[in-house]
Amino acid sequence: MKKDSYLFFCKVCGVPQKITEYVIEQYLLNNSVKGYYCSNCSTLNKLKDCERLLL
Repeated sequence: MKKDSYLFFCKVCGVPQKITEYVIEQYLLNNSVKGYYCSNCSTLNKLKDCERLLL
């Protein structure tokens, strides 16, 4: 079974990162998770509530 993945772009350095549907459902939609870390510059990319609704 193929898992879908999506591209998220770092808000600081702009590097694209693949994020799987599983990570979105299990972590990024959870309100206690503040965001995701960039694998290039290690910056926390905070998710606003309005951005979370788009997921």
